[in-house]
Amino acid sequence: MKRALLALLLVGCSASHVTQLVVVVDSDLAVPSALDAVRVDVQGPSGMTETIERDLAGADRIELPLTFSLVPAGDALGPVTLTAVGLRGGTEVVSRSAVVTLAKDESRVLVLFLGASCVDVDCSASGYTCVEGECVDPRINELPPFTGEIPGADAGVSDAGEGDACPTGGCVCEDGAPCRTEAGCEVGETRCDEEGNATCVVTGLAAAGVVCRVAAGSCDLEETCDGTSPTCPSDFFVATGETCDGGFCDGLGGCSEGCSPGAACSTGNPCERGEIDCSGGAPRCVAAGPSTAGTVCRAALGPCDAEEACDGTTTDCPDDRFRSTSTVCRAATGSCDLDETCTGDSALCPSDAFVDTGASCTDGFCDGLGECRSGCTPGGSCSTGNPCEIGRIDCASGTPSCVASGPAPAGTVCRDAAGVCDVAETCTGSSTTCPTDGFAPSTRSCRDAVGECDVADFCSGSAAGCPADAKRPATFECRAAAGDCDLAERCDGSSSACPSDARRPNDHVCRASAGTCDVADTCNGGVSCPADAKRSSGFVCRTAASGGCDVAETCNGSSNGCPSDGFASASTVCRAATSTCDAAETCTGSSAACPSDGFASAGTTCRAARGDCDVAETCTGSSASCPSDQRRPSDYVCRAVVVGATCDVAETCTGTTDTCPADGFRPAGYVCRAARDFECDVDELCTGSSASCPTNVTEPDGFFCGCNGRCLAGTCREMGGPCL
Repeated sequence: MKRALLALLLVGCSASHVTQLVVVVDSDLAVPSALDAVRVDVQGPSGMTETIERDLAGADRIELPLTFSLVPAGDALGPVTLTAVGLRGGTEVVSRSAVVTLAKDESRVLVLFLGASCVDVDCSASGYTCVEGECVDPRINELPPFTGEIPGADAGVSDAGEGDACPTGGCVCEDGAPCRTEAGCEVGETRCDEEGNATCVVTGLAAAGVVCRVAAGSCDLEETCDGTSPTCPSDFFVATGETCDGGFCDGLGGCSEGCSPGAACSTGNPCERGEIDCSGGAPRCVAAGPSTAGTVCRAALGPCDAEEACDGTTTDCPDDRFRSTSTVCRAATGSCDLDETCTGDSALCPSDAFVDTGASCTDGFCDGLGECRSGCTPGGSCSTGNPCEIGRIDCASGTPSCVASGPAPAGTVCRDAAGVCDVAETCTGSSTTCPTDGFAPSTRSCRDAVGECDVADFCSGSAAGCPADAKRPATFECRAAAGDCDLAERCDGSSSACPSDARRPNDHVCRASAGTCDVADTCNGGVSCPADAKRSSGFVCRTAASGGCDVAETCNGSSNGCPSDGFASASTVCRAATSTCDAAETCTGSSAACPSDGFASAGTTCRAARGDCDVAETCTGSSASCPSDQRRPSDYVCRAVVVGATCDVAETCTGTTDTCPADGFRPAGYVCRAARDFECDVDELCTGSSASCPTNVTEPDGFFCGCNGRCLAGTCREMGGPCL
């Protein structure tokens, strides 16, 4: 809803063809001692709210009356709910509400008067508002046109209920005009006294479906009369978690932004505290224990019904009970009226009874209808004691007496309903006999459900009282599971309340494993299954198969499945060589099996010669084993005679060792160089320790030799001449 706040309303605001509501807020309370601020809350047809607040005492204070105009934001003209609140130090002092519908293309005016007579008057229980100290219906069916002038305090007072009994005063009392009482679902007719003051006398119940409490917002529900009870049903609200303009309904009539864990909410059982649970995403109201002792769980359905309150220890509402027979449910209003007392078995107060006709009273004689009249007025109305018979005053004896003068009009109540399942009988208009006592049909509800496991009880059609309180069967699901880890609760067949909200145990599998790298998730005390967990990165999900060329696969920490089966690379050795004639095998890269065992090729040296008398062994090409170690034969020369070394000898292998025997020489004395001349040269002999022949030694040159010779270069040379 759009709004325009005007500091001063101009006459031009009353122009025709303008759809607007001019709102005037005024008060007779002293400013600023009694009031220092005013606030006006406006709720449009869509549920959207606006608030206007003005200071009456500060630097920016305004003077009352506060005047502003409202114009509709769309095509909807109503209902529009307005509440003016007078404040002192931020605390509410007095308030006044109205529910109106704008008139298309017309300017209408509404005055919200904050009267001193309404201070400390609380009408909230009935859904009414205070006007001149009285609680009246806030609905206004007709608003006066705005003429450009600020109207008086009575402009736009309530006229709901087809004619309230002049709740604001200053009107002409119309005897017999229809009216509605403060009970909400009672209707009556106006009785005027000699001064013109009006009283609403109960004549029956409002029809089923008549709205007795309007919805106060998008999370509130309107309540309607049921046609059987004089009181408006308890205030009901939209269920917790339903969406509203600001977020989610809290089950208590409020609209909350987002989800607030632990916030108060309604489970639907007035004897059970509720708290918001956000574990499932959207708000859900869960049980949090019994309500505070004294919390009303079943409202009184009439002046003779007693409201039931929770005991603070259980979640069950006590059994329905009625007020005792000593309880006055309608006090006498004068000397010719009688007190009515409860019957003890009905919520309704008996019909209004009066002192007999002719009994003396303060001003004269009672007329049998509750009025004290002075003198005797022949022909005046009176009661013969038969509600289906018209009585007229007879003064022939000097003292008033009531004589029959024909049947009472059709519709006159002749027998009150004696219980919630009884119906009042009315006269036919043609007979003075009250019809046979009848009862409400079996389709009429006589007791509301007060919990998820309670059911509304219906009349039997043959008795005035409501049947015994019935409960839902033990198989009835009263609270559905809100998640994989929540359990559905079922009624026990004897209690009105749904059992406490239970969860699945912490070892309950709420999400099965979806693969070798997924783990089964278990409940943790909440209503929902925890987030899907995976096996950690590196967890072996497929071990390596036998064969030497397979590898183990590990999880990646985010997928359910194990990676595809892989193999070792083509360079990976899958079978090491076990000997010098064995060959190492490597994987193919495409198979888990290691290739067949192979050998080194024939001719491959598998054992090198370890000495001159050893021979190298070579692989056969068909075996992993190196052939047996072989040596050279014993006649094999392993070290030849050194050339020119006449004292050296050749060494031969032993046939049993790898190495050549130690180097040997010719024995000492072995002639290694024979004398070339026996006179001038000598034999050289080996030393036995060297391969070389000693240096050639000869006689010195000139040494005598032969007959007559001389040695020269080791040779004897004859010099000639005779031998001496």
